[in-house]
Amino acid sequence: MVIEKNLEKRPDEFDIVAVDSDLIVYKSAFAVEKVRYKLFDNEGNLVDRFDSAKACKSYIDDLEGMLDVDVSGYTRESEKTIGTEEDAIKACDTMVANIKKNVKGKQYKFYLTGKGNYREEISKTLVYKGNREEMVKPVHYQVVKDHLINHYDAILVNGAEADDACTVIGAKGYYNNKINTCVVTADKDLLGSPGYLYNFMHNEWVYQDELEADRFFFKQLLTGDKAVDNILGLENVSQEFRDKYGLKKTKGFGKVSANKVLDDCTNSQEMYNRVKEAYMSFHGDSWKDIMNEMGKLLWMQRKKGVIFDVSWYGD
Repeated sequence: MVIEKNLEKRPDEFDIVAVDSDLIVYKSAFAVEKVRYKLFDNEGNLVDRFDSAKACKSYIDDLEGMLDVDVSGYTRESEKTIGTEEDAIKACDTMVANIKKNVKGKQYKFYLTGKGNYREEISKTLVYKGNREEMVKPVHYQVVKDHLINHYDAILVNGAEADDACTVIGAKGYYNNKINTCVVTADKDLLGSPGYLYNFMHNEWVYQDELEADRFFFKQLLTGDKAVDNILGLENVSQEFRDKYGLKKTKGFGKVSANKVLDDCTNSQEMYNRVKEAYMSFHGDSWKDIMNEMGKLLWMQRKKGVIFDVSWYGD
């Protein structure tokens, strides 16, 4: 699928293609980890094996609903099989080959997140990515990561994230008409930076101009990104603010509410003013520190080391 939005001038070949490679590592390593399910009857006899929990449940439902089988004592056990390191590396190579096939470039730069992400120090309200603490890495995670470094010259980004290194390159092409750049990712957050974006998971192209990239960022300042990165955003707003913008009487912000507040804005200053108004309506005099924290966490760098600050807009 191709999202035909301002893509008429997309070059046939880019000077630099920046690849957000963190997800490539996870996808490649997990691709060789398979979980299957064994179903046992009331007497402990093996009934069958299934490739998914959904398929197993569907089978049990059919036994009970269509054949009137007593499944009250049926039990399900999972068994995990892990492919070889070579299989994981092959999955990585296939993914990279598909990216190069769909996004032609004179130069490819692969980025991986290293150590010392500045967002970890900035985040005071919640632990940045604290919702991922229980997440288990795939067995061949380091093998694939090392392969990207040794075979594709992937660069470890220390002090920030692979995302930031990619968006810096993407923005460079947007602001400098002497160079064509593209960012390859599967992370929606990178819509917060202008330029060409290719989603390698969905085979989708997007071109973000500066205004729409800013709009995406300011909407995230309202909604936060708690599910993915544990960024709170704005917890709530005053009733007066809700009445002014016709928002439903539900706590916090969703995409619909953020759209109502920001979709008719014609410039970034106007968007900032409305988001500031929303933060002030709930946080009062402490709005600036909280909005600054959320903005710095959510901002995708367009120049290396430069992150959002409310002072950009006069405060």
